[in-house]
Amino acid sequence: MQLTQFIGRSCRAPVLAVLLGLACPVQAQEQEPKPANEVMLLKLADGGSLWGSIFAHDSERLAFQRLDNGGIVRMPWKQLEPGQSGQLLETFGYVDHSGDELTVEADRLVLDDGTEIVGRIVSRTDSEIFVKTADRLVPVPKQRISGAVTSVLVPALDIFTRDELYREAADRLDPLSAQSQVDLARYCERIFDFSRALEHYKAAQEIQPDFANSSLKPTIARVQEKAANQAQLDYLYSVDSMRARGQFDPALRALEAFAQKWPDSNLRSEVDKKKKQVEKSRKGAMREMVVQQWYKWVERLATKQARVEGGTLEAALAYASEALKEELIAAVTKDIQRALGASVKPEEVTTLWEERKFLRFRRASYGQGTWLLGDAAALKEYGEDKPKTEAPPKTGAEAERAKLEEKIKRYLANQTMVAKKKADAGKKEGEESDQEIFWRELNSYARSQWLIAFYAENGGDLRIVNEELSNCTDCGGTGTREVANTGSARSNPGGGQGGRGGGGQQGPGANSASLVVVDCPACHRIGRVRRVNFW
Repeated sequence: MQLTQFIGRSCRAPVLAVLLGLACPVQAQEQEPKPANEVMLLKLADGGSLWGSIFAHDSERLAFQRLDNGGIVRMPWKQLEPGQSGQLLETFGYVDHSGDELTVEADRLVLDDGTEIVGRIVSRTDSEIFVKTADRLVPVPKQRISGAVTSVLVPALDIFTRDELYREAADRLDPLSAQSQVDLARYCERIFDFSRALEHYKAAQEIQPDFANSSLKPTIARVQEKAANQAQLDYLYSVDSMRARGQFDPALRALEAFAQKWPDSNLRSEVDKKKKQVEKSRKGAMREMVVQQWYKWVERLATKQARVEGGTLEAALAYASEALKEELIAAVTKDIQRALGASVKPEEVTTLWEERKFLRFRRASYGQGTWLLGDAAALKEYGEDKPKTEAPPKTGAEAERAKLEEKIKRYLANQTMVAKKKADAGKKEGEESDQEIFWRELNSYARSQWLIAFYAENGGDLRIVNEELSNCTDCGGTGTREVANTGSARSNPGGGQGGRGGGGQQGPGANSASLVVVDCPACHRIGRVRRVNFW
């Protein structure tokens, strides 16, 4: 009894009241309950239900008059079953249909320079395709189209003007039907034509004042405010269009200019919200492009270096250790600036690359050039106790120190390879070493793969998943081959001619042969082919 009295004195616990099947009476300052509206079953989100009628409502909550005891229960809309709450909010006019933007199917054409044109194809000639957008008719040369034309879903206002969309929908209007007027008004909200939406909502109210339990009043008030701010909303919609097209720099500049155009606007919070949306979309687009372009340019730049006329192994090592990374960042930054805006900085590109998430690994092989690494590097394995990539230092000073140490380490490793190459040559001054001869005779694809694998392991930008060591196909992994030595010339001291055209007497041992073990000419004693998986 005491709990019942407590709930009766306070309306601050409507949920508890519902759970206990009790009603919270009207507070003292409120009017007495009005006559109940149509009796209905109210479905609750927790599976319960109440019989009664809606006594009052606003955009945040409703007051429900119970049928069994006449008490009033107040609760937010989210406590109702989602389907019923959505239907009631729609009926009472609290749903803003401008958020439900009208979309249409359009044609997407990609040009040879990567530019995209999205619109509706309206005609074709032998040499051009004409694409309609909301503000112009674009002639597209057929020879510049890369790939097939695809279909995409885009905002209707990107393809048609507001007047075109309205005229098409207005042809279906029944001017004497309140429902038809409301349907057209809601359509106008979806194309952000709030002035016309207001006209049709008012027309529906005049035709049927009690339409949907007289719920048009809050709808008209909401749309009336939007109609008064039509110019500002159109301006913000243009920002949304720029964001959708990836024009992030113009979108941010437009938002900065909004305060100058409308210093007393009550949409400043909306401007701040859109600024965050643009920045988030910009970062997301950059993140995706950085990963795509980074891998693409690793292959392109490695291939370019591999095709350098007269290029040496020493020059290739120096390029993969230093210049490749600098050219890589510059190329990726330039691509993203061209696509997303000049405000993109190399530092942003580097940061987003370091923050990338693992999706799938890629592979590169040293091939038969594995032996160029030397025994230790060629056979090196990455274990769980010795991860290839460590977490980057936290502070700026630590990061710079780590970069310098890594640079020195790569330099010393390359110098060791070069020194070993010269020592192994053991030839006259200026004469090529075996390593340089081998490198020069490799085809450009094998050299590019070698450079990518070397950059993956030593550049510091890619992360190693694991290495794969497979046996040399020539020696089966032994690093040596057995060669038959017939000794034909030395085993015939009598000077007799053997073989073709020889009629003389063959000496003793002429037909004997011995097996000689030599280094495998394919893998140069390494016995393995090294591949690296990286991301």
